[in-house]
Order: sequence, then structure tokens, then C-alpha cells
Amino acid sequence: TIPLFVFLIPVLMFFQIGEFSAFLAIIAYAIVPMIRYTRHGLVSTPPELVEAAVSSGATPGQIMRDVRAPYAAPTILLGLNQTILYAFAMLVIAALIGTTGLGQSIYIALGAGDVGLGIAAGAAMAILALIADRIVQGFAQDRRRALGL
Repeated sequence: TIPLFVFLIPVLMFFQIGEFSAFLAIIAYAIVPMIRYTRHGLVSTPPELVEAAVSSGATPGQIMRDVRAPYAAPTILLGLNQTILYAFAMLVIAALIGTTGLGQSIYIALGAGDVGLGIAAGAAMAILALIADRIVQGFAQDRRRALGL
């Protein structure tokens, strides 16, 4: 795995310290699992389903829209879940380059040794991550159930 700090270097080389640089670093770090899971979901569609669609006269666009995408939806949602959690992780690291908000609060608490602020900010970040995780997992479970998986 690549350390989180590595994503800050190219962003800081091209942009100044600030919110926009942090946003780009978060996107650069968090988008990778979404791309990988989406590709995996689309490629792992059973060949029998694709063959049945081709035999029925479906165009490549129809195969993608009506066969591959619905079958890949649970995997794509898993990628979305990972992307959200990676973004939360990078949000704390991005506080080093000038973001404000919850990540900055955690960074300040770590620097000052403020246990109370650290617990409050860390718990808030963990609760937000858990809520996002449960929402996406609920959608993914519904899709799996609808597909009979």
C-alpha cells in the first residue's frame, strides 16, 4: 500500500496549501477503490448471462446497461463504501495542508495532546464513517437480495 502522505506531494507541487489541494488529495486517494471494484464487478459478470443477452440480439450498450451493470451493482456499491471510508481517512491527513473542519480538529488535538477534543473529534469521525458504511451496505444488501445472490 502507498502511504497517505504520498498523495499530498504532487498536489502541493502544483497547487498552494489550502482546501482545494486537500480536496484533490482526497479525491486522488479515494477514487482508486471505486475504479477497481467497478472494473471487477463488470468483468466478473458470468459469461452465461452475457451469452444469453448476445443470443437474444442485445447490443453491447444493452448488455452493459441491462446485464453487466445490474449484476455488478453490489460490487460497485462495495467500491463506493470503500471510497467513502478512504476519503474519511484521507480527510484527517489532509488537515496537514490546511483544511478546516473535523480533520483539523483531530490534528489539533493530536498536536496539543488534548484528550477531550481528540476523543470528541475522533468519535464524531468514527460515527460519520459508520453511518456512511451502514447506508451503503444496506443498499448493497438490497441489490444482492434483488439479484438472488
